[in-house]
Order: sequence, then structure tokens, then C-alpha cells
Amino acid sequence: MTTHLDPMNDTITVLFLATGGSNRREAVDRLKRLECRVHEETPTAAATAVPSDLLVLDLREEREHCAELTTALMDDPRPLVILAEGPCTQVRALVERAAGTMLMTGAEDDSGYRVALNVSRGLAAGRRSPRRRTRPRASVSPAPPLGVAPPAALGA
Repeated sequence: MTTHLDPMNDTITVLFLATGGSNRREAVDRLKRLECRVHEETPTAAATAVPSDLLVLDLREEREHCAELTTALMDDPRPLVILAEGPCTQVRALVERAAGTMLMTGAEDDSGYRVALNVSRGLAAGRRSPRRRTRPRASVSPAPPLGVAPPAALGA
């Protein structure tokens, strides 16, 4: 999966998965105002193939659970933001994703969306950089006291 996140640029590419409606338009306009590139798709398993840095799934007007979409999202390596009015079957299934899932109501102001975008940047950066199992340790050898010649110099 190719990501578009450029560490030198704050622009994040969002794949916005939702059915039509005024809630969708408001959320998409907000993301664009926050300088995101937004691709809009109908929420299907096939739609998840569109490259992006972040997935946003708007379930506020959805009443049906789509098992195929849930399976595709479970295996997706990108962070996911779910916009939902509360916990539902699909939300409960997606909170177990390894790539990270954030739940928002969609009624948050710009600062709430900025937090979600910054967390997503961090999750995406963690995917790109290799993880270290242990902290690197510095190797320090004591310097000889002042006025004392190093052992190699004594044999000369």
C-alpha cells in the first residue's frame, strides 16, 4: 500500500467512505479546509483500494452492517477514523484493528479533527519507520586522566 504522506508537507490524503448526505458534505468540506486532500467513495470493500494516508468511515446515516467492508477495513494498514453517533456492530468490530481506530461523532470542531489528523500522522509515520526492539545504547569508554599518557604511548 502506497501512502502519500510527505514528512516535509503537512498535507494528508484522506479516503472518505460514506453514502450521500449533508453530514458527508460538511465533514468533507471541513477536511479540505484543514488542508487535506480528500477522495470520496461509496463505502464498499473495493473502494478501500484507493491509495490514501487515512480512512474516514462515516456511519452516521448508515443502518446496515457490511461484513465485506468490515473485513477489508480490518486488514487495511491505514489509520481509520469512524464518524458515528454511538457504538454499533460495525464500530465494535473495527476497534480491534491493528492499524488504529478513532471514533468521533462528527460534531467536533476543527480542533477535534486536527487531533485525529495528528494522531493519524503519527500512526502512519510509525508504519514507515522500522521499530526498534531495544533502545540504542551509547558506548562510552573513560578518558585517561589529564597528564597520563595512554597505554599505547608508553610502549613507544
